[in-house]
Amino acid sequence: MLIHGATLNGTLNDDGGEACDCGFEWGLTVAYGNTTPTQSRTTGQTFSQAINTIERQTTIHFRAFATNAAGTIYGADRTFLTLAEVPTPTTNTATALLTTSATLNGLLADDGGEACDCGFEWGLTAAYGNTTPTTSHITGNPFSQGIVGLSPFTTYHFRAFATNSKGTGYGADRTFKTPAEVPTVTTDPAIPNTVLADLCGTLDDDGGEPCDCGFEWGLTVAYGNTTPTQSRNTGETFNEIITGLLPSTTYHFRAFATNSGGTGFGADVTLTTAATPPGVVPPTVDTIGTTSITLLTATLLGELSDDGGEACEVRFQYGLTATYGNDTPWQIGKVTGNSFQQGIVGLSPFTIYHFRAQAKNAMGLSNGIDMTFETWEALTKSKAHALSREEF
Repeated sequence: MLIHGATLNGTLNDDGGEACDCGFEWGLTVAYGNTTPTQSRTTGQTFSQAINTIERQTTIHFRAFATNAAGTIYGADRTFLTLAEVPTPTTNTATALLTTSATLNGLLADDGGEACDCGFEWGLTAAYGNTTPTTSHITGNPFSQGIVGLSPFTTYHFRAFATNSKGTGYGADRTFKTPAEVPTVTTDPAIPNTVLADLCGTLDDDGGEPCDCGFEWGLTVAYGNTTPTQSRNTGETFNEIITGLLPSTTYHFRAFATNSGGTGFGADVTLTTAATPPGVVPPTVDTIGTTSITLLTATLLGELSDDGGEACEVRFQYGLTATYGNDTPWQIGKVTGNSFQQGIVGLSPFTIYHFRAQAKNAMGLSNGIDMTFETWEALTKSKAHALSREEF
């Protein structure tokens, strides 16, 4: 038998004395309604005829006949059941994407002739590894299945399948990506001074992707001021120095972190600036250059040319551009004429970096000039280029 047809077979037991025209009648009932072409046969010979355009999974009646000059004689009525085909499902786009769940969608384009059990395979790769429960459908029916227990900001593969008595057909592989979770962030205690403060925060959970982290701050919980942001991952801290504050004044601030899933906020925290110290002015700091440059490391050099009247904290900022993005730890207790240095690691080979020295005291924050260096093989002499000078 064929999926969309069959081959009918008969034998001419007795030709009645002359060659006969042999064929078949066939149809959905014993009324038949269809007749095949005939073939000339004599006693004992077999004959066959292929028929097609038959519906799948359908019972067909048929009988042989033979005709000679004396008339026509018929064989007994017989039946057969046409076969089903392997079904054809279509994998449609996933919907209702949440951080830990999604809805998989498919369409049964062709059931192959009988109702099918339809579902999905899914997983982190095209090997899948997970199978949903199935539901029964016929040609043209859409079907869906919700899945849970997913990870945020993760790509998953899936495909639809449909099974009938003939076998299982599969739709194409498709992917979807779960969104990131809203990050969680902690507002850490600030380090206040007279006219500036160092705001501090910790990114507790990035929700699955790097976050832009910063602070809101102001005289009330309405804040009104927002700092520049820094890219951070889970567990990393961040800070931002704010300047131009009033002495002996209380300020509110809170940390925030933003990813594609939204923005999370830390608790509101307050800081109180110190009273104005007598005779203190903002410091002056110089970016000197670099030494001990290798493919992956360098040592940055600076000097506190004027402490402004009190011991200062100093550090360096560095990065691929003059917006930097990386801060070295603060070094405390520096006074006029003190030189300072800081080794940095994790650099990229043959790459130009910007850097500058910073100094702060109770009355302000000052920046040294921007300079650059290029990582390469170890040198006995530093190579740095001055670009500008900034002071607050």
